[in-house]
Amino acid sequence: MRQFHKLIFSVFVAILACQGLMAQKGAELFEAEMDTIMHDLNAVGIYAVCVKDNKIIYSKGFGVKNLVTNEKLDENSLFRIASISKSFTATAIMQLVEQGKLTLETDASDIVGFPIRNPKFPDIPITINMLLSHTSSLNDSQQDIDDFDAINPAKNPDWAKNYQDYKPGKGGYTYCGMNYSILGMCIEKLTGERFDNYIKHHILEPLKLYGSYCCDSLERSKFVSLYSYMDGHYV
Repeated sequence: MRQFHKLIFSVFVAILACQGLMAQKGAELFEAEMDTIMHDLNAVGIYAVCVKDNKIIYSKGFGVKNLVTNEKLDENSLFRIASISKSFTATAIMQLVEQGKLTLETDASDIVGFPIRNPKFPDIPITINMLLSHTSSLNDSQQDIDDFDAINPAKNPDWAKNYQDYKPGKGGYTYCGMNYSILGMCIEKLTGERFDNYIKHHILEPLKLYGSYCCDSLERSKFVSLYSYMDGHYV
């Protein structure tokens, strides 16, 4: 909790610096806090960027991108970011809503081609909005998040175990990766493009972002090495 509070403080100081209320002093306080957080978390490297009025007004790396080469982090360093697919999936879905290819109340079953229904509430359609907000009542207990056969009644006799006991949409919240796998399938069905290619062509490239879901398509030397800190050592 102490580390969380320190991180919140750092973000607060950064915001003040961005607003010009603390100017250089704010940046110095922020950097001092970041150094402390690096030490407390045994972090190898962190890169911080502050944006104001759509312009980068602060950018600095802390630590290194590789412990063997001791290479410093810079603005071209590439981080692998877990679960960021959800942000891009939601953006893609809203693009398709704007194009009139679906609505937030569209029944996902109508797109994927098999029924997506909580067996305890079979008359309640599981909508795009429910999938986006993790209120569909689906859970990840019985399947890999990309194993669509697991939720297909025609393919899995235990498909009902993939659902919680509450009513979809209003009964509760369960974080579930399958929700976004289904949304990815909807994107592919409606556009005829593979998910990663759709994101590349309709979001990354228009925004001039150098990123990808396929590591092999990016320059390997730019990647930040991944480490775990175990028993006093980086692995």
